[in-house]
Amino acid sequence: MEFFRLAGERSTVRSYVIQTLSNEEKSNLLALKEKLLFLPNARPVNWKLEEDAKALGRFFAYVHEDSIFSSIEYGFEGEQLILHLVSLGYGTMWQAIGTQEEVPAFLRFGQPKEENLKGKFFKTLVRGGLRRPFQTFIKGEEGLLDDRQRRIIEAMILSPSALNRQPWSFTILSNNTLRIELTDKKPLNFLDLGIVLAHGALGYAETYGSYCLKKREMFVWELSY
Repeated sequence: MEFFRLAGERSTVRSYVIQTLSNEEKSNLLALKEKLLFLPNARPVNWKLEEDAKALGRFFAYVHEDSIFSSIEYGFEGEQLILHLVSLGYGTMWQAIGTQEEVPAFLRFGQPKEENLKGKFFKTLVRGGLRRPFQTFIKGEEGLLDDRQRRIIEAMILSPSALNRQPWSFTILSNNTLRIELTDKKPLNFLDLGIVLAHGALGYAETYGSYCLKKREMFVWELSY
């Protein structure tokens, strides 16, 4: 996976050409599950694939445990699936679910329709660069950052989040170790923590050739190599 390229290319697509999944497409898409990384001590998500009446298809899974960690893992794996789908040329979106609590979100994908003005406005709002100044996310000694780590953090800041709230902070512990913290502990942000951890892990793996994620507390993680 070319993580930095894909993270820069992905955007939320809300309108799709309605299509039908072929058997070959289903087989190729299900094979993406074999490429996923997992959080330490996590139970892998049992992803399912089905056709989507308003797009081409969607990935989802039932999460029966009333567990914050399960939601974080869902976001961690789901964002990897999103990026793999982008690499195949699909438009994608995280579709929040209000009524099916056992499904944290659907991962909708397909061929984007030609954008209308509303779609363009939404993309501008959500993809408006880093959206908040870089320094507002940073704790610790910013002078410890080199260009490689700054690039990784910028890719993490671009992670999608509920209502575009970007509920994270990054503490610079050393020139190779970051602490990632969820700053807003509302349940709708648990997925967001998994998503930003995925961007961090993939950014470290592409930059340094490896990564190490450690959970210090449920909402506090450290990333190094």
